[in-house]
Amino acid sequence: MSIPGLDGQPAQSAMTSRDADLRVIARTVPGESPAEFDLSVTPGDIDHMGHVNNAVYLSWVQDVVVKYWLQLASEAEIASHLWVALTHEITYRKPAFLGDGVYASIKATGVKGARAAFSTVIRRGDDILTEIKSVWCCIDNATQRPKRIASETSKRFLGSAVALTD
Repeated sequence: MSIPGLDGQPAQSAMTSRDADLRVIARTVPGESPAEFDLSVTPGDIDHMGHVNNAVYLSWVQDVVVKYWLQLASEAEIASHLWVALTHEITYRKPAFLGDGVYASIKATGVKGARAAFSTVIRRGDDILTEIKSVWCCIDNATQRPKRIASETSKRFLGSAVALTD
C-alpha cells in the first residue's frame, strides 16, 4: 500500500477517494485522546456474503492514518514527510453492513527511529467491529528514504515519547 505523495503528487491532493470525515475529540494533552473519523459504507464495499469486505477495513485504516497525520502535522511536516505501511495486524470482531454508521478511532502508540505505531478501532455504535495495530515508516519526501521522526513531532502525536520495542 502506498501513501499519498509517493506517486509524485502532493499529499493534500493525493488523498484517497474514500469518504471519511474527521471528528477530532477534544484534546487536553496531545497524544492522549484518540481522533475519530466517520466512515461511509458504500455498495462497492459489500462482498458476496452481504457485509463489508475485509479488504475495505485495510483501506479505511490507510485513510484514517493519513487523515490523522494531516490533521496534526504542520504544513512543513506534511510537505517533507510521507508514510508507508509496514505491517497491519487486524482482528475482526463483528461484520459491518450497508447503511451502518461506522467510525474509526486512532491513536499513535509509539515511535522508534523512522517507525510509528498506531492503534485503530472501527466501531458501529458501542460495538467493536475491528481492532488494528499497524506500524508505518516515515519517508523523507526529497530522498524517498526512511526519515527519523523528530522528537517534537512524536511528542505532538504521543504526548510523551513512547519507544517501540524491536
